[in-house]
Amino acid sequence: MNTNTIVRHLDEQGRVTIPIEIREALCIDEGTPMELSCFGNKLILTRYNPADDLADAIDTISTWLKNREDKPQIMSSLEKSILITLLKRIADYT
Repeated sequence: MNTNTIVRHLDEQGRVTIPIEIREALCIDEGTPMELSCFGNKLILTRYNPADDLADAIDTISTWLKNREDKPQIMSSLEKSILITLLKRIADYT
């Protein structure tokens, strides 16, 4: 166990309390949105950053548009739906 490791037990509802020392050191206040990610057998907890979602949405649209350059300009209803959803996401963050 390294010096940054603290063992906590899950409660009956599957919750873990982050010690106050860690919350203060990382400026995590009550209500701070947190993101859980699984990598193999590790659970990573990070502060949620909506800008990451925005960057992903922009990248997805950019890739989609590049791949359509030499193709007919006909969009399927699914493609339209995906594009509208991504554009709304962008609008929500601006």
